[in-house]
Amino acid sequence: MNKEYPKNFKDLISPIKTELFVTVILSMFGALSLLVAPIAITVAIEKFETNNLRPFLIWVVVAGFGIALRQILHVTSLGYAHIMEAKFRYRLRKDFSDKLSRLPLGFFSDTSSGAIRKLISEDTVKVHTIIAHAFSEFTAGITLPIASAVIMLIFEWHTALIILGAVILIIFIGFFWMGVKSKGTEDLNSQYEVAQREMSHSAIEMVDGIKEIKNFGITGSLFKRFDESLHRFSTLSFEWLNTSSKALSFIISIIQPTVMLFLSLGICIFSINHGWLVPEQTILFMLLSISLPSSLISLMQLGNDVREGQHSVNTLLDVYAKADQEYKEQPKDFVLGDIQFDGVSFSYDDEHSVLKDISCKIESGKLTALVGPSGGGKTTMARLIARFWDAKDGNVTIGGVNIKDLSEKDLLSNVSIVFQDISLMNTSIYDNIALSKPNASQTEIEQAAKSAMIHDRIMKLPNGYNSVYGDENVILSGGEKQRLTIARAFLADTPIILLDEATAQADAESEVEIQKALSLLGKNKTVVMIAHRLSSIVNADQILVISDGQIKQNGTHLELLKEESIYKEMWQAQNTLDSVENSTNINATEGGQQ
Repeated sequence: MNKEYPKNFKDLISPIKTELFVTVILSMFGALSLLVAPIAITVAIEKFETNNLRPFLIWVVVAGFGIALRQILHVTSLGYAHIMEAKFRYRLRKDFSDKLSRLPLGFFSDTSSGAIRKLISEDTVKVHTIIAHAFSEFTAGITLPIASAVIMLIFEWHTALIILGAVILIIFIGFFWMGVKSKGTEDLNSQYEVAQREMSHSAIEMVDGIKEIKNFGITGSLFKRFDESLHRFSTLSFEWLNTSSKALSFIISIIQPTVMLFLSLGICIFSINHGWLVPEQTILFMLLSISLPSSLISLMQLGNDVREGQHSVNTLLDVYAKADQEYKEQPKDFVLGDIQFDGVSFSYDDEHSVLKDISCKIESGKLTALVGPSGGGKTTMARLIARFWDAKDGNVTIGGVNIKDLSEKDLLSNVSIVFQDISLMNTSIYDNIALSKPNASQTEIEQAAKSAMIHDRIMKLPNGYNSVYGDENVILSGGEKQRLTIARAFLADTPIILLDEATAQADAESEVEIQKALSLLGKNKTVVMIAHRLSSIVNADQILVISDGQIKQNGTHLELLKEESIYKEMWQAQNTLDSVENSTNINATEGGQQ
């Protein structure tokens, strides 16, 4: 049964709407209390008499009370909002983690580790500004200038209108200039946010693998993505600075408190000369006039933080909107048998079909290889077996049971996946292998590593199996990391093995070791193997040639070579390439000996 998740921002904050209302009320009264002191001081000056100080002192005390009340309300409001936000963020992360656990595996293969980390950590943190600050500060930022304007109008409306008119004129000029400069760049902010997110993702991924990158001398290729994202972000930043930031700077510089203080003083002197304002009220108008632009500056700064927070909220809501992986409330038992594709079609975007009416049988206990041009649908087909996604049409069955009728535990505990995208945790080598069987003994872990041809390499690490992957002296090559994932598969000992170009990141030496390990791993098991090098699957029981989302050929290696087809062309092309490479290596060796 699908759990209900927030569909919009209103739903997201629904559990804390009462608390938010309290913060708004506290902020409103806190803003109003800020005006008590200026009014009380003005009245105190008007009441000042040398022979009777009592009225004067009373209003001074009132001013002090107003200042104290302001501080109490401000601290209470801020503290309450932050406590509320901390509880909200805890609940948000808990709910969001629950949502991630319900998403299909395909979401995690399509989404980088940096993006997922940003969702859980950075995006939930950015919501802090909206919850802890936006509602309270926006309320105060609106209440204070409105109340100030009303008080000035009550005391002396001529002077009030001149001050208000001057502030409005300055703001109008600034925003008009900003509008002219920003014309035609309406989507600049969204582009900026996307560029910022991409740079963050690539930076996280680069930093995570920095030791391996430098150790194996591949900085050029792996830093390229970060460089490109940084260049795009910088370009958009400069573009923004050349549009709206100049006008924004003009507004902020003109309405600074110091500038407004002298502006309001000049207006007050003008009003006194015209008999509208009494000198005792000058301090009140000067202090209140400062609150008008200061509130605006706060709102403008808050607006930028809220925009970033809103973007993070939208990102979270996009994930909440994704469909959960559905499982039956009363699942069927897993039955080992043939894997059957019956009229299976699949599309990532509901427009372009990746698989088109695929029907085939993958016999239990045998090796089936999937080959074909890149982008033909091989990886998608293999991942549908593990329910990375669900087929749009048709069914995938194991032992005659639709995989949609199996529980998640039953399906994944019977399928081991060794893909080219290697994933290791920042924990001990022991725990990395034990991931597939947490209660495994030391003997089982070591036997799995030996079967995966990685035991000897582990023993050379500083602390053997207790060495922590990611530490300074624990450096593994791509092939060695791949053999750790193969060790997981040995430990799980599942009847079905999915292999997706498992040697893609291995050097020549590691490739030989990996091939030996895979041969042992697949013994007496149902193996679906996506292969780039056709020489590795010549002994496969069945080879499916996938191209353009369809099965173009089906047979053994020898059977397929008898036909003039895609497979034969691929075989001949690889043999020619291997011959050229071998010839080049021989010439290089002979040249070195001479």
